[in-house]
Amino acid sequence: MSVFLRFEVPGYDVASFERRHTKVGGGRCGAFRLDNEHWGIFIAESVTRDESALLTLSEMVKLEAFKSTSPSEILVRINRAFQDLDPGVFFTLQYAILSILEHRLRVASAGHQPMLICNGMDGRMNILEESGLALGIAGGKIFDQTLREEETRLAKGDRIVLYTEGAINDAIGLTEDFSQSQLLLDLLRLSDRASHSFLRRVVHELDIHDKRNRQPKALALLTVRRVT
Repeated sequence: MSVFLRFEVPGYDVASFERRHTKVGGGRCGAFRLDNEHWGIFIAESVTRDESALLTLSEMVKLEAFKSTSPSEILVRINRAFQDLDPGVFFTLQYAILSILEHRLRVASAGHQPMLICNGMDGRMNILEESGLALGIAGGKIFDQTLREEETRLAKGDRIVLYTEGAINDAIGLTEDFSQSQLLLDLLRLSDRASHSFLRRVVHELDIHDKRNRQPKALALLTVRRVT
């Protein structure tokens, strides 16, 4: 099942894509309103390909997000809850809080791949590097000490891209990181497009590059572009 979604975020153009397969799971992503100023943004991938647990995780993100204004604290709370509920299931998760008034984005990651930021003025790409352990691997101080929060300010025209790295690497047949690939650099040149159009082109290009598999891989992508 493939799903394109748009999210009505004031001053921003936000869209997501999910392609799910029952047997191999995939990723989940989304955006949701926290209050009049802040929006939560997340993407998650199941290391153990557990689709039902991934659905539970996405709902848990939306529930826990209202209990703290710190992205890293949200990850701590979710990790603690999942170790109690379902030990032995592991996820990567990236969670961010966007201020639509100050245009600031605070990000924390539990083992997920880097968030990509495309500068709307000159097309340069910045990478918010991967950090943290995957959810479910360790608890307490071991997990907590691996987390760090990054903050960036989005200028008009800037775009961020979140993605499930494993699925994209499988589809393209990359030996290097997707964040360093020529394909990604080509796609980011399209970043001035509307977000839904940008994602459709990304998915189309990924499917073209999927030369080893008859059936497209499970995949999740979310992109945010500041428009005002």
